[in-house]
Amino acid sequence: MKKFKFLLLAVVGLLCGVNVFAQTFWVNGINYNILNASEKTVEVARDESYRGDITIPSIVEYGGDSYAVVKIANKAFYNTNITSVRFPETLTEIGNESFKYCTYLSGISFSNGLQQIGNNAFESSFATTFRYLDLPEGLLSLGKEAFTNCENIQQITLPNSLSNIGESAFSGCDRLTSVSLPENLTNIPDYMCSACPDLRTCPLPKNLKRIGEGAFIN
Repeated sequence: MKKFKFLLLAVVGLLCGVNVFAQTFWVNGINYNILNASEKTVEVARDESYRGDITIPSIVEYGGDSYAVVKIANKAFYNTNITSVRFPETLTEIGNESFKYCTYLSGISFSNGLQQIGNNAFESSFATTFRYLDLPEGLLSLGKEAFTNCENIQQITLPNSLSNIGESAFSGCDRLTSVSLPENLTNIPDYMCSACPDLRTCPLPKNLKRIGEGAFIN
């Protein structure tokens, strides 16, 4: 009966896209989940004890194998006391709410391999000394409310590679004064910079076709 239940769980997990055999391991104070054993890829996993300066390596060794670090898991650093983070070139995705409420975060180094930042990834984060947000070239998608309520950011520069910006991406950034949009952006999403009372500069791209509802409302 136990064997049957285990096999049933495995089948259900596969049908739902869940890896029930996922392995977790630690290397130098960072927790990892194996994403794909055959492709040798891992994600940085959740742990409440993360603090201080975090440097994420491009490759980690485990069980005699080398794994590429390609993702930050959902809520991986949620509400932790980290002060800075450096991403590897192998990283392609930052998950939902992965750095939400990281209010001591004062330094961040993005990699050019990054393609996706998830919903609410940095919501209500950053220390008072963090004022300039420069997202890397190669980024394709920015989730909804990704940087909402980041009240200390003053200037934002978005790469020309970015084609998809989620709703309310920068809403509630009280001290935001300028935003540099991608040259080929065609759609400004709803409420993108709503409740940003100090915003003075945001040149519109020449190919822009739509400005969403309440995109710049205060």
